[in-house]
Amino acid sequence: MSIRYIVSIIVLVLTSQVWAADFPTGSLKGVGFILEKDKLRITEKDLHVFSLSVTIVKLSDGSYEFTTAATMQKSPSTPLKTDRRVDIYKVVWETPVAGKLINNNVAYREDKTNFTIANKELVLKSWIERNQLWETHTYSLVK
Repeated sequence: MSIRYIVSIIVLVLTSQVWAADFPTGSLKGVGFILEKDKLRITEKDLHVFSLSVTIVKLSDGSYEFTTAATMQKSPSTPLKTDRRVDIYKVVWETPVAGKLINNNVAYREDKTNFTIANKELVLKSWIERNQLWETHTYSLVK
């Protein structure tokens, strides 16, 4: 093996460990929401009530617990919907600012979630298999 090859492998290993250490943790406020199914598109601007947050806790190398809380209401005359969900994801980095989340719960294995970290925001874009729709959550990284 050449020295260049060995150095490349060492740099790759060290860089991927740096990326994994940079995944955001703590409580993040939701600042955006998009639901897309066929031609239907609903955003937080279409809702009468919108509140979204996530608390991310690092469990081990590459494994994180996400506790998501959401409150939404389409209009004053519709029911207020609240949801709280806990998921454990494996973070797979594809670039220094993006990758995918793999849900440990087998019930959600067909769901696909990609993330990007840019402009002081964490964006999670998910394909929800059981509902056949795209759901995007945007969280502020500014405390």
